[in-house]
Amino acid sequence: MKKFICVFVSLLHFGCLAQRNALFIRDENLNPNGAQNQLELAPSRGTVGHGMYPPESQEPEKYYRMMGSGRKSWVLEHWGNPNEIFWNNGTEYHVYNKRSREAPRYAFQEDRYVKLGYRRDRLVSIEAYFTNCPKGWRGPVYVLPK
Repeated sequence: MKKFICVFVSLLHFGCLAQRNALFIRDENLNPNGAQNQLELAPSRGTVGHGMYPPESQEPEKYYRMMGSGRKSWVLEHWGNPNEIFWNNGTEYHVYNKRSREAPRYAFQEDRYVKLGYRRDRLVSIEAYFTNCPKGWRGPVYVLPK
């Protein structure tokens, strides 16, 4: 009986995992002015959050300034060198998908896929992998509405 319960709980656990809506979320408009919906970088390598703000809130602009205003130099200082760099249509992409002992705050880093797009020194797009998203968000890539 105990084996049956363990197997049932394991199957239930895997069934719940399969129902999660895991997808890539892309934010292509990083202008924080009036943004209600945006991806936000954190100081730890590979850590990206999703911010939802009320209309006309000043918080997106404050957070954007606090996190280096999207400058490549800020990301390199806090996240270290990317695992991969490539160019596409005039945009330089930095891919972070593994932790790095060379980057600061190793204990807080995440092994999560993040792709940052730059034009010159300016961050123009963020694409990150999230494992648990609202069911209304469909993928494989969901572009944030603004």
